[in-house]
Amino acid sequence: MRNYFLMSLIFVAGAVKANNIAVTNVSLAGQNVSAGVNNAANFTYIEFDLSWDNSWRTSSSPVNWDAAWVFVKYRTVGSSVWNHVKLAPSGHNSSGTGTSYSVQVGLTDESIAHSATTNPAVGAFIYRSANGTGSFSAADIRLKWFYRDNGVGDNDIVDVDVYAIETVWVPDGSFWLGDNGNAGAGGSALVLDYPFHKETSPRTGFEVTSESSILTQSTGGGSTTALSAYYLGSFTLPSAFPKGYTGFYCMKYECSQQQYVDFLNALNSTQQTNRTPANYLSFRQMITSSAGVFSTTLPSVPTNSIHWMDHAAYLDWAGLRPMTEFEYEKAARGTATAVTDEYAWGNTSATQHVGTITNGGTSTEISATSGANLAYHGAGASTGPIRVGAFANSGTSRTTSGASFYGIMELSGNLAELVVSVQGTTYSGVHGDGSLTSAGHGDVTNWPGLSSGAITGAGTTGTRGGGYSSDYIHRCKIADRYLASTNISLRSALVGIRGLHSKPRTAAESK
Repeated sequence: MRNYFLMSLIFVAGAVKANNIAVTNVSLAGQNVSAGVNNAANFTYIEFDLSWDNSWRTSSSPVNWDAAWVFVKYRTVGSSVWNHVKLAPSGHNSSGTGTSYSVQVGLTDESIAHSATTNPAVGAFIYRSANGTGSFSAADIRLKWFYRDNGVGDNDIVDVDVYAIETVWVPDGSFWLGDNGNAGAGGSALVLDYPFHKETSPRTGFEVTSESSILTQSTGGGSTTALSAYYLGSFTLPSAFPKGYTGFYCMKYECSQQQYVDFLNALNSTQQTNRTPANYLSFRQMITSSAGVFSTTLPSVPTNSIHWMDHAAYLDWAGLRPMTEFEYEKAARGTATAVTDEYAWGNTSATQHVGTITNGGTSTEISATSGANLAYHGAGASTGPIRVGAFANSGTSRTTSGASFYGIMELSGNLAELVVSVQGTTYSGVHGDGSLTSAGHGDVTNWPGLSSGAITGAGTTGTRGGGYSSDYIHRCKIADRYLASTNISLRSALVGIRGLHSKPRTAAESK
């Protein structure tokens, strides 16, 4: 069958990330026009090779795996506009060679059925189909594309870019919010601030056992069943608000500067202007541009100097969504009972990376502090974040690598995680559709900060997990909520980008 598509030389998005994830040998193959000229049933396959290091799948605790979130952009020849590919809901050809894998597409809204027009498949998770560890490497992976869903004709000539982001599966299940200590109201350097809890004596954490609605109240309300926290207020958190009980995929690392550069280079000049990070070079934000082309000298260091609007735009463009406070605590703590004053690795043992690095700026950048597992330099530090995944190597444990219960990195320290606060009661977890407004803003229904069809404010947002120079080290602890409702509307060198995708409703297809 003739292939009417002209493939461009593909720039491999994110090839310098922490586990060397790489997309190579991209092509279009197997075009089928047997249904007739420009028929909606006509399709082609987007074919590529995919690899990354330190992959896993396990059926023992924590019963999870890592996965690549793969999404595709295209443009017709002669156009400068990159559009998001709407993948087929099924029928992906998994006859490639190498690591045995599964393919499972993700929809913009996982609560309702697929629709090519109103609820498209905006990407696909690719992961091991059997238990194993080590490098993932598969050739000739094929994703099916009914290109007429994007308005592309049989004879159109298009360029295609394939992007891949490392993610980790966080399974369904109950988990605990908060802390079992005597943490109190804000301002003390000795205790956690504003953690979730129940009004028992002694006070305990709060267990999330479903996605059902939850009654909340301020501390001192007296109820032993409602979710409490200082200054929280009394309201009902609706069932549609993502609580973390239902599984989700979370980005394994904070968005790297190379990933953000790839994003900027897919935008037009107006969009780029609105999405360019602040010029905080002293805080290791090294993204610059020349003649409209962006680059960075620190590709493996996470993107900082951004605000909520940048965060929302990137996640919308990538087909992901923001995490909630509840999902942050689930991703960090897992199913374990809360430990008083714990970090994301499940205990209170922390060796601070004080800012001096070895092999600075390279893909092997590490802390010069022996045994460091927490990128926290203290209040007022100006050093900036360290490379994503810098504390992990073949000989590190969960504690010494700074990994969460599920193997997600840097949920404590480095850069603070932007979240939807528990006050964001209208947030329902719909994902981005891959497209932005003409000005480069995200535009997803019910995301915080949406006004007149564009996310131009910070709404009910905040941060969790602390950054490299938070005011107190306990900002880096799982349960601390002092900055959970700070509305990050100004660009900050202390915050980064990390998104997730809800549990896919479509069936997985295995090779």
